[in-house]
Amino acid sequence: MIDLARGNWLDRPVNEESDHILGRNDAPITLVEYGSYACPYCRAANERIAEVRDQFGDRLRYVFRHKPLAGNPLARPAADLVERARDAKSFWSAHVRLMTRSEVLTADDLATVAADLGVGQDDPEDEARALVLDGFKMMLKQRDVYFLSFVLFIGSGIVNAVFTLIDGLGKEKGLTTEQGVTLTIVLLVAGIIGSIVLPVFSDAVRQRKTIILLGIFGAVPSTLCLAMGTGFNFEAVCFFVLGFCVTGVTPVAYQYGAEITHPAPEGASNGLFALVVQASGLLIVLMDGLKSSFHNSYVPSIAGLAVMIAASGLLFLLAKESPEMHRRRAQDAAPVNAAVGPLD
Repeated sequence: MIDLARGNWLDRPVNEESDHILGRNDAPITLVEYGSYACPYCRAANERIAEVRDQFGDRLRYVFRHKPLAGNPLARPAADLVERARDAKSFWSAHVRLMTRSEVLTADDLATVAADLGVGQDDPEDEARALVLDGFKMMLKQRDVYFLSFVLFIGSGIVNAVFTLIDGLGKEKGLTTEQGVTLTIVLLVAGIIGSIVLPVFSDAVRQRKTIILLGIFGAVPSTLCLAMGTGFNFEAVCFFVLGFCVTGVTPVAYQYGAEITHPAPEGASNGLFALVVQASGLLIVLMDGLKSSFHNSYVPSIAGLAVMIAASGLLFLLAKESPEMHRRRAQDAAPVNAAVGPLD
């Protein structure tokens, strides 16, 4: 077993008994890496190191030492996990899988490698629970999580309110029951179209925050028009824009949430934001309760929601772009010219 704490000492000589080594011990060149499976630079360097080893052959000895990335809840568990390998072959196999299985280290990577190593079942389960708990703690400390939650709460509340209260709202607008049903179909279809188009567009332009903001500020005028407008055709346009902007941008918002809360398990972040979306149903109860105060009209409440979604957009302007989008844009700016395989 290697002492993880000793990885901070850069000047200690290579120890053939305790270090993890690939290559001949009498090689004239020794490359020592102090790395972390959670470090994106270490993961990128893994391919370069493989290339260097191929180029130098027996002239190079490669040594890997653990230096877990500070502040990442997966870093030390990953280092501890590979140290449970029964032999050098198992270690390097686990090392390669943790470095290359996914773009960024995830809890699922640890579970897969634990299964490969034949680690006892109780330990991965306990570790998984600890990771989820740590993930929730980390999420609740992030300001942008609250900004995104506010956006999802108000946006989902508007859509849910329109679906639920369409009969009463339709009567205020002088619409027939059939026209009200048609409007809900328009809202639903627009949401499906948006859910297909906007995530693809977000990936293509390497932007999450901007796409979410476009959805938010597209929902503001459509919600106001829905409240103030009259006539079936005009309302149909408002319903379409609202569905496209709010429902369509929701998958992008979930993906953004998963990326800003990484390395927390994606299921944990999705569960948190799904809870926020479900809680938005409280707005329907509130609107129904306020109806009598506004001369049996939903219009003032819907106009108020338009103001609130605008406020959520202004707050979200303060949010940071997803680190994953920054990483992809950096990759696009400096494309990799050589395709190199993982360590043998």
